Amino acid sequence: MWKMTTAQQWAHEAWQEWGEESPHKLPEEYRCHAAVFDEQQATQFPLKREEELKIEFLPSTLKELDCKVYPLSWMEQDQLRIFPMEEEDKG
Repeated sequence: MWKMTTAQQWAHEAWQEWGEESPHKLPEEYRCHAAVFDEQQATQFPLKREEELKIEFLPSTLKELDCKVYPLSWMEQDQLRIFPMEEEDKG
């Protein structure tokens, strides 16, 4: 049995009404932020800026931390392998 949230029902109804030709129009007040919603730009990192912050550690800072390691599920391990590859693809 599948249950749908209200948001999923709205999305389903909109899909039935518009199909592939959905008018993805942003409200007027959000149009200046259209790049945030662009699927193509979401696959890339933003350009580097001069004001990038760098964290400098003190010379006496430990190089390695001796801490407890928690086991991961198979799904978490897969995501741990996939995430760096996706970020590398973004540049």
